[in-house]
Amino acid sequence: MTRIIYVNGSYKPYAKAYIHAEDRGFQFADSVYEVIEVLGGKLVDATRHLTRLERSLSELRMNSPMSRAALLHVTATTIVRNRVRDGLVYLQVTRGEGPREFALPPAGTVAPTLVVIARSLQQANIAARAETGITVTTAPDMRWGRCDIKTSCCCLPVLPKTTPRKMEQAKFGLQTRPPTSPKARRVMPGS
Repeated sequence: MTRIIYVNGSYKPYAKAYIHAEDRGFQFADSVYEVIEVLGGKLVDATRHLTRLERSLSELRMNSPMSRAALLHVTATTIVRNRVRDGLVYLQVTRGEGPREFALPPAGTVAPTLVVIARSLQQANIAARAETGITVTTAPDMRWGRCDIKTSCCCLPVLPKTTPRKMEQAKFGLQTRPPTSPKARRVMPGS
């Protein structure tokens, strides 16, 4: 069976499901996601997940791609088209495609990208894990400790570069210090 993925208004075969190369989710990690369990063909705790999705979109000042009712319909259709009885649904919303600039595009000039994927999980594996448990390994969260790595996860710098710096810096607790000398700090254009 060919897996079907919903992308921006169309149900597409897995091999033909694409987003634009200048999608802000790809270029800046300017996106949010939810993973919802599917049990017996039904979503588990969908209301809580969609409430969190809406809150995340709001916090990043991102438009919702559609109403909650429409999103539930798309999700249910994706589950059915993939014949998922027990598994999960992955939803990702990005701000959409546009020129690679940190500043947010003006309101109404880009449409959010929506991807919905439904995947089956083997019930025997789920039951075995419930019976025996799973092995867990923990590690320190090094995202901010490794700022020397030029990652595409630029979601947090996007917001301060969009509105007057002082307001955003205060909101996010950011501080700006002037360089100690002209040579102390160089900023690369477009970085």
